[in-house]
Amino acid sequence: MFVMPVLFGIACAVATWFAAQADTKEPLFAAMLLACVWAAANLLWLTDTLWGLPLLDLAVGACAVLIWMRNDEAWAVQLFMLAYFRVTAHALDYLTLHEFLVPYIHCINALFAAQLYVVAENGGANGAGRILDFYNRYHRRSVGAAHQTAES
Repeated sequence: MFVMPVLFGIACAVATWFAAQADTKEPLFAAMLLACVWAAANLLWLTDTLWGLPLLDLAVGACAVLIWMRNDEAWAVQLFMLAYFRVTAHALDYLTLHEFLVPYIHCINALFAAQLYVVAENGGANGAGRILDFYNRYHRRSVGAAHQTAES
C-alpha cells in the first residue's frame, strides 16, 4: 500500500533533478509543483478527502498555461493536456460513484508518471549527458589505473 507513494516520491526527486538541468527554470518550477501535488495528494488520500484531488490538477493545469503563455513551450501544453486528462478522470470517477476505483487509480498514477516524464524530459537530455560524461570519465580513470597496474 505504501510502495507507490514511495516510488512516486523517488520519481519526483529524479524529475526535479533532471528539470534542474534545463536552461530555463520553468521545468524546475513545474517539477517542484508536481512534488508538492504528490505530497498534498498523499495527505488527501490518508484523510479520505478526495474532493481536493481535482483542485490540485486544476492548479497544475493553470500553472502549465501560465508557463506556455510566458515562453510558448510545447512541453507546457503537454503538461496542461495531462492535467486536463486527470481532471476528466476525476470527473468520470465521481459520475460513476467510484464504481471503477482500481482502473481510476491506475489511470491517475499513469497520468502523473507521464507528467513527471514531460517535466523531466525537458532538461533530461542535458542531465543524461552529464551522467554519461561522469561515467566515461570514471571508467577511463578506473580502466587506466587497472591498465597501469597490469603493466607494472
